[in-house]
Amino acid sequence: MAEVIKRDASRQEFSAQKVRDSIEAAAKEAKLTEQRIQQVVEDASKAPVGMANGVKPVQTRMIRDMILTRLDVIEPSVSEAWRSFDRKRK
Repeated sequence: MAEVIKRDASRQEFSAQKVRDSIEAAAKEAKLTEQRIQQVVEDASKAPVGMANGVKPVQTRMIRDMILTRLDVIEPSVSEAWRSFDRKRK
């Protein structure tokens, strides 16, 4: 399994579930229906999960950017919820 490089330069094993959980949390914050949440999670997680499984190691920032780019296309309200969370966290 691939490793990810976090912002603080630490490394940990890549977790596809963490990717899906993050997308799901943003989709819930955007108040999507449960069915739409599952569609968005499935769609937005495909590319980053595939990339992380094929590249060693990968930066978490690359994964985040890939997810947000896809969310901007398929469900902008979710990408805005994600970015809003990021702003509050900083």
